[in-house]
Amino acid sequence: MVSSKVVSKKTEFIRHISALNGSFFEWFQEQYDKDHYADLSDGVQDYIDYVHQLQDRYLKEYGEVLTFGSGGNCTVSCEPRNMYIAASILINKLLILLQIVDS
Repeated sequence: MVSSKVVSKKTEFIRHISALNGSFFEWFQEQYDKDHYADLSDGVQDYIDYVHQLQDRYLKEYGEVLTFGSGGNCTVSCEPRNMYIAASILINKLLILLQIVDS
């Protein structure tokens, strides 16, 4: 059975990530409207950092033992790469959405 504390933390994470995504989208749209060729990497990095903070605060299970896979691969070391991929996908979807809105 899932405890209410765990559900509450997940609910809080969803609330915060939703607000963050909305803010990021507004910021992205504003920057894109100003300059279609702007370097947005600092803003994307800030977004990724905030997501990590929210994950650590609301989703991290303390007391977990981190294990390393074969060949020296580690889930933790791969996480930032996955976040960059997710951010790239998000930006591509935002660009598509902006093109739809502009037309």
